[in-house]
Amino acid sequence: MKIFIIVEWLEQYGGAEILATTTALMANEIGFDVFVICMTPQIHSDYETLLNRLGIPIIVPTNNAENTNQFIANLVNCYQPAIIHFIPFEETACSWLESVPPYGTATIITEVTNANQNVYWITPRMKKALLNAKHVIAMSTTAKNNLVNWYKFPGPITIMPPCAYSLAHLREYLPQPLQEHFSRNIVCIARLSEEKGIEFLLGAMKQLRDDGLDVKLSIFGEGTDLARLSLQVKMMGLEKGGFLKKN
Repeated sequence: MKIFIIVEWLEQYGGAEILATTTALMANEIGFDVFVICMTPQIHSDYETLLNRLGIPIIVPTNNAENTNQFIANLVNCYQPAIIHFIPFEETACSWLESVPPYGTATIITEVTNANQNVYWITPRMKKALLNAKHVIAMSTTAKNNLVNWYKFPGPITIMPPCAYSLAHLREYLPQPLQEHFSRNIVCIARLSEEKGIEFLLGAMKQLRDDGLDVKLSIFGEGTDLARLSLQVKMMGLEKGGFLKKN
């Protein structure tokens, strides 16, 4: 059975990018014929290497002028997937669901945001489009509550389990930075920007260290807040327990 995993970008270490890649790996492991569709042509070399090693193709638009829906429709007509899975619910997913395409392909959405409403964008068209999804998955209870409270989505919504399928045996395929810190206590993988709330994680880390707990934290990500968060790590005295890794 063929499945499309459609992502907006795979340019950096961010939560949605890691989740999309991991979902592709899990689907591949349980026997799906997986295609990763990335809507921007810039692909981080770690994702490309990882997916290529496991024989999972990455398809990107070759014509910038091509309509997004038409690009996906052409791929659907060519490969005939049983499932289209958008991670996360962004503009591409919204546009596709708005059109209610008559291709008979089940469309699944994974909503990943844990952000509060002050830094979260919601439009009426997104609310309407969401109703056309075959199924909706939330990354967490908070993400589910966001869908219910802000999108007024009636459900059903499935909350993602901590790990749907073990990928421990694929450790050798992980990007080197993740291999090196595989056994650390806490790992955060996210885009380093305001809405991610990394400062709260650092605050919790400091509290744990102040309480005498020997906790290690590794943060993998890139983004506009890298300099500010690096300074915060230094000011909190977390250099030996909190790490910011760009790649």
